[in-house]
Amino acid sequence: MRWKDNVQHSVEQAIGAYEPRLVRAQAQIAVMDFELKNVSQRIRKRLEVTVTAALHRTDEPFAFQASLFVAPLSID
Repeated sequence: MRWKDNVQHSVEQAIGAYEPRLVRAQAQIAVMDFELKNVSQRIRKRLEVTVTAALHRTDEPFAFQASLFVAPLSID
């Protein structure tokens, strides 16, 4: 199992265990290069986490997105 799949699975498990207000939660994980132009041309890795789900009581769509830096990182 690749580490991105592991992160995705962990996020979905955590939502299922600790957030009873959400149903049908799905997480998408993407790794992107992020260039810092002011800091001597450094390129870092940014992890984009997107969660889509529905509210349990009303079935209203729910979406959440967060980004965090994870570099240096080997994604093999």
